[in-house]
Amino acid sequence: TLAASATDALPTAEQCASSLPSPASAPLPVVKADLRRLLGLLDEADELIAVPGDDPAQRGYQSLVRAHTAADRGDLLLARRLLEAAAFEAQANHQPELAAAAALQRLAMACATSERALWTGYVDAQLHLADKALAQPEYQAALAQSLACEGKTAEAVKLRQQVVRALRGDESAAGAAAALELARALLAQGELVEVATAAHNAATTYTQLYGARHPLTQTARLTVAEAQLSSPISSGEAEKTVAEVLAGVGDRSPDALRARPLLLQGQLAAAHRQRDEA
Repeated sequence: TLAASATDALPTAEQCASSLPSPASAPLPVVKADLRRLLGLLDEADELIAVPGDDPAQRGYQSLVRAHTAADRGDLLLARRLLEAAAFEAQANHQPELAAAAALQRLAMACATSERALWTGYVDAQLHLADKALAQPEYQAALAQSLACEGKTAEAVKLRQQVVRALRGDESAAGAAAALELARALLAQGELVEVATAAHNAATTYTQLYGARHPLTQTARLTVAEAQLSSPISSGEAEKTVAEVLAGVGDRSPDALRARPLLLQGQLAAAHRQRDEA
């Protein structure tokens, strides 16, 4: 887990040669904070960048990682505000690549057509200033998340499927994230068999990358369990998964991760009562 998360936090050769935001260009405390976030140590990540740096050019990076940490906690309101701060701080310091990266993630959290149009335009403007192009799967993933937030499930699922197809065979964190997001979108649509397949693929990749107890691995496993809840045949497996995740959740785990297995446990209990009454 430590090795895989550390590898994710280190720059690749392409990032070192690029002007795009990456660990190659971010300040060292920000890289350390993001590594701790990847390990699920959210309190430690926040402590490392709680105080704004003296260099204004570093503040956009700090706000961006703080936004990621807030999102990992499930605090989406704070995450939105911090992403906006990161985008505007980067723009003020003539860092259009960083501004575009923050704005793209803010676009993903837009839950209305007008809001989505605003942040799409902002991303395009910053990319134009940077003379950069955006990878299509990255844009599609952000757009799909926004559509899902607005309740446009069918459109979100279609885009998620396109992203997964584009990343087919990708066993990186990006490939696992695409599979997990597809599973979530399919869950909202009620496609339970497809949910279990996509979430299982995500859980397998996250386990290989980060280990079985990492929050992302546990989230993917819980998504499989949620798809199994309505099936009398699979509910026993779901119950086992929920119990294992609850047993492994510690005080340092994000609140959202601690709450979800408890919610599923309640749904399992309700399902048991209904079967007993029948």
